[in-house]
Amino acid sequence: MKKLTIIVLLVSMGLSPLFCEKYAQVAEIMSSFITHTNEYADAVLAAETGEEIAEIFLTYSRLIQKDQIALMSIPEVYPELAAMDEPPEELLPLATQMGELQSRMGEINSKLMQFMNEPAMMDAAATITQEMEQLMEME
Repeated sequence: MKKLTIIVLLVSMGLSPLFCEKYAQVAEIMSSFITHTNEYADAVLAAETGEEIAEIFLTYSRLIQKDQIALMSIPEVYPELAAMDEPPEELLPLATQMGELQSRMGEINSKLMQFMNEPAMMDAAATITQEMEQLMEME
């Protein structure tokens, strides 16, 4: 009986990821977006010059754009997540964290506005806009 219990336990542990991680790819995309956005916020809020912010803006905008494209593709693979009004239980903590990012975005935007008229920021914004347009054309 003890051997049977151990075998059942080992088999169920081996199969559990197949059932528990239905949305593992979605969780990975959401986690990446959350991580990059929080790193971006921390870096922007710590920056002191327009040049620093422009560099941060370029670096993280590119990372976050890739995350956003991946996020937008989720409903194609998982149509049940299109609305995300009520995320599945395994995604609920990440959905909550993504909601919390909204308050950080306000802080970031305030800081960006302080430096928006500096040449480095204007160049960075133009570069990102151009890159986004190219990405949209490729889709």
